[in-house]
Amino acid sequence: GPDDLIRADLDSTRVRVKAVIVNQRNTPTEQALEMRVGLRSFLARLSGTDHGVRAIPVGSQLELVGTYASQGVSQDVASFELLLNSSSDIAVLARPPWWTLEKLLVILGALACVLAATALWVTQLRRKVERRTAELEVQIRERQRVEQQHAMEQERARIAQDLHDDLGSGLTEITMLGARARSVSAPLETRSGYLEQMSDKARQMVMALDEIVWAMNPTHDSLASMISYFSLYAECFLGLANITWRLEGPFRTDDHAVDSRLRHQLFLAFKEALTNIVRHSGATEVRLNIEVEQGQISLTIADNGRGWTEAGQTEGMDGLANMRARLEELGGRFEVNSKTGEGTTVRFDLPLH
Repeated sequence: GPDDLIRADLDSTRVRVKAVIVNQRNTPTEQALEMRVGLRSFLARLSGTDHGVRAIPVGSQLELVGTYASQGVSQDVASFELLLNSSSDIAVLARPPWWTLEKLLVILGALACVLAATALWVTQLRRKVERRTAELEVQIRERQRVEQQHAMEQERARIAQDLHDDLGSGLTEITMLGARARSVSAPLETRSGYLEQMSDKARQMVMALDEIVWAMNPTHDSLASMISYFSLYAECFLGLANITWRLEGPFRTDDHAVDSRLRHQLFLAFKEALTNIVRHSGATEVRLNIEVEQGQISLTIADNGRGWTEAGQTEGMDGLANMRARLEELGGRFEVNSKTGEGTTVRFDLPLH
């Protein structure tokens, strides 16, 4: 122990001690180092002031060479003193680790402050995101409401236009035919012809009204319902012209939704195509095919008629321009392929949405 070492050197004028510095007390005339070796404490005194000694950090392990002096110093500070002649009597054996308790507490405190600031920033950011999300939801709902209202207004305008075009003109024609049928000066045979025309026009108006009601009824907003209606119309219309038809397959209808505007416009184009076949093709058979792939519906109408040349298309087929206009208005595509003596194939491609 240190006492044994000190007592063993009492006969000499100087002793050597290894201890740890726990504090420094400096005055203008003296530097006092509080040292600890094991459980024993003592003071090492050095006359004068040396900045190198002052720079020694607390906790360093030192080797001191000095004169042993036993004095009555208070026991909580020192039990003896070691008098040093100069700073050369002090050798630093090891410096304290950088992670002292004070430094560790400072680092932990800094980390706690950073974590608190980060948590506050995240909380504020989350609140901003929640507020912005709520604002966007309100804007989206408002935009959807406006778009739905606009779509409804467009649909109402379309229905009014259809009623005006199909039913209004028909009623006007029936009124004119009725006035002629009531004319006393007209022969009986002529008046009978007027009445027959009135009956035909009334049937056409009923069919037109049925088409409008079918297009507007939301229960028919499905591909299966559309195929069924197209087939029924083809059966009635082509049957009157003694033209056979068949629906080619197989095809899958699944649960594809088809809105009223698309159904109505596609039906009008389909109706125009069948009318052209009856009037111009001289066909005896018509083949229909409906496919849905990658969000797009394709309707193909092919006949075995006489066909036509490119010049024939522009000279006698104004209905082609109408069909193309209807399809392009809905973002679709219209194709027609025909060769003389080989029939004609018409294809409609439309996006389902």
